[in-house]
Amino acid sequence: MKYLFLVSIAFLPMVVSAQTGTKKTTVPAQKTVFSTTWGNFRSATAPASFLKALIDSALRVSDNKGNKYEVESFEFTYRQKDEFTNDETGKREVLFRTVQHKAEGPLLPELWRNTIREKLKKDETLWFEKIIIKNKEGKRFLAPSLEIKVQ
Repeated sequence: MKYLFLVSIAFLPMVVSAQTGTKKTTVPAQKTVFSTTWGNFRSATAPASFLKALIDSALRVSDNKGNKYEVESFEFTYRQKDEFTNDETGKREVLFRTVQHKAEGPLLPELWRNTIREKLKKDETLWFEKIIIKNKEGKRFLAPSLEIKVQ
């Protein structure tokens, strides 16, 4: 019993000193949140006339800290509305077809810009997806997609 008491007293300073250390507080790192715009446009719907004026604009990506990122590539999808007369019924019908292109850099190729400028109309949809961006150190990220419905 005497030995137990002596051993307890011998280890008491170690237990007390271990518990009196300073507690470190850590601030959690703020998660980087990216946002994608086409020119300065980031809404989900717009009239065809407004979008035709944007057609020569670049995709832009920034984060919640105000940093801007270089767009390396993206996939562009265009859901195009075609109206035609059915030869059998003689009635007007609507057909949607989807075309896609993988673009390098922040702009659509000139051929695509010209085609969309000529044909864009109500009820069509434009998607900018799989947007690969690069920071100043060369590290690549996947930016959020942008879907635009034409009013």
